[in-house]
Amino acid sequence: MPKTAISFLIGIACWLTVASPFFAAEPEAQRKIVLTSAAFQHGEDISRKYTCDAEDVSPPLRWTNVPAATKSFALIADDPDAPGGTWVHWVIYDLPADTKELPEAVAKTEALPSGAKQGVNDFRKLGYNGPCPPPGSAHRYYFRLYALDAPTDLKARATKLQVLEAIKGHALGAAELMGRYKRSRGTVIAGFSVPCRRAVAQSSGSKTKNYLTSMINGATRVGCSCRISGELSLNTIGSPIRHRYNGCWSPTESR
Repeated sequence: MPKTAISFLIGIACWLTVASPFFAAEPEAQRKIVLTSAAFQHGEDISRKYTCDAEDVSPPLRWTNVPAATKSFALIADDPDAPGGTWVHWVIYDLPADTKELPEAVAKTEALPSGAKQGVNDFRKLGYNGPCPPPGSAHRYYFRLYALDAPTDLKARATKLQVLEAIKGHALGAAELMGRYKRSRGTVIAGFSVPCRRAVAQSSGSKTKNYLTSMINGATRVGCSCRISGELSLNTIGSPIRHRYNGCWSPTESR
């Protein structure tokens, strides 16, 4: 074989060696996990069923295209538009690597049959609690899934911050799904409308006070006051107060 032909073949072989990575399968680090829900599309409205105004059950979620090295998943849902700062609605972690979806209405228990664990949200409750914004403009609700190279080994009832700390350096990829929900002004929020300044003042933390105050300001007004009745338990948002109310209160009571 002529030397020129041999040199040509050697050149082709070298080029293929250098170029082969560009034709290889997509690297794991560049794979984009896809997170979807049969209940709502990204950026669209979340059905009332999945909010505090109705059944307050978790929406179905499904994910694909996860890295092969995944050992577990964690998922966090929160509302960055809440009064006083981001409000956490769901913390679930140590989902097994072979998990591909979460069904509708995940049980509000410390552990699931799969071994996954659930944390405490900002309502001071275990598992999922859905959108519950004050009346006004729509809030955004982000569901973020993390594919991890190891379980967190946290106990149940961890907070969002504890989970984020535990997964530092272990995320192989992530996905995000966002839905929206709003209430019209004039809605009386059962279980959250507080009729007196004392209950708000005694609730724990400025974030909670801001949240409750915004609920009060958005309640149905009848002239200069709002007529509401029932029983409110502030245990759900971090305060040991139970307050019974029946009657009217003026807007000045929420200041």
